[in-house]
Amino acid sequence: MVQSFAAPVPAAPGVLGALGVLAGSVFGPFVTDIDRYLSLTLVLVVVVSMLPIVLEVFRAQQVRRHGGDLR
Repeated sequence: MVQSFAAPVPAAPGVLGALGVLAGSVFGPFVTDIDRYLSLTLVLVVVVSMLPIVLEVFRAQQVRRHGGDLR
């Protein structure tokens, strides 16, 4: 069986991105010293982006170790 990695709702990522930009423009003036939080925010984005890869590698090792599908 072939898995599809498409989003359940094709427009969801675009809508969420637009809402993020809107939230940033609305709440941006209330955040002072943004340079203090920028590095932490970028690190969090990278870590969250890497989580699916790490989880998939872990799952593949478990499947290989136990010899079957773990779903």
